[in-house]
Amino acid sequence: MKYSIVILSGFLVISLITGCDTKSESGEVSSESSELMSANSVIDSLELRVKELEKKNRLLVSNQNVNHIEGDVSKRDVASLREMVLDLKAALNNLNEYKDPDKVLQYFLPSFSTNQVSFGVDNTALIAHYTSYDYRAFLKKKMREKGIRTEMGKFIFLDLEIKKDIFNITFKNRVKVFKDDKLIINRIMLNTLSGRMHEGWKIGNYSFVSIDYKAE
Repeated sequence: MKYSIVILSGFLVISLITGCDTKSESGEVSSESSELMSANSVIDSLELRVKELEKKNRLLVSNQNVNHIEGDVSKRDVASLREMVLDLKAALNNLNEYKDPDKVLQYFLPSFSTNQVSFGVDNTALIAHYTSYDYRAFLKKKMREKGIRTEMGKFIFLDLEIKKDIFNITFKNRVKVFKDDKLIINRIMLNTLSGRMHEGWKIGNYSFVSIDYKAE
């Protein structure tokens, strides 16, 4: 839309200039200064319209991933849900520093499940289902790994559904895996979190698919 408007403004300017030449030849043209002022007025008007459309576009982009909201749900609820997910990301990134699985588990319901589908660098598949107890053990194992560090990249939110006090949110991210501070794996993850309101948004199920690529 923006480019179309810019092109249109250019077209109008060209038309006015061309009109100026034509009218001057026929003796029906106004002064050059008045035509220039008229052209500038058109351009200013179009630039203002472009800014208005850009503002509307930013609002649409900010809301495009909130597909359906039902019940007494406010923008604050949506923001707090996304904030919870980002806090979970920070906790996972700092797991080795915290040495405490509860720093991650605080974002989950007392009883929850986790589903994993992973493809390694050699395309070996791992399919796993974790209970609350299993996932705690999984986190503890991660904390004990020597020389292994992971960095979760920016979360790209793809879909968000809220129905009263339940939610489902999907996002994509990249993960870098380091061994002794050397990058060894680039990982792509597609994640889905489902849960409900329980003293804040809490996760009842965490499902993810990951694909590993050998770092070049």
